[in-house]
Amino acid sequence: KKKKKAKAVMHERLHLQQIRDGVWKFDRNNYEFKPKHSNKMIKVPTKLIDTRRRDLPWEVSVEQKLKEIYKRKNKQNAKNKWYNRKYRRVFLFA
Repeated sequence: KKKKKAKAVMHERLHLQQIRDGVWKFDRNNYEFKPKHSNKMIKVPTKLIDTRRRDLPWEVSVEQKLKEIYKRKNKQNAKNKWYNRKYRRVFLFA
């Protein structure tokens, strides 16, 4: 439960970052998204969007960033575990 909540919070923070960076914005009537290698904003009327879908361009972007973050985090945790085991071994037998 805590992991799901943490992931949801991180997901929403990444959306806030998109808004701050000017990549994504929305109001009552429209959603606007600027793809990565484009200067044009894509405008989509709110009534045409199901906000629960994960294949929307701004959701795909956030999911990719989340994967990168967790991949980096897991790599670092694995490295720390290995280092801690090695350190304990050296410490115990020194």
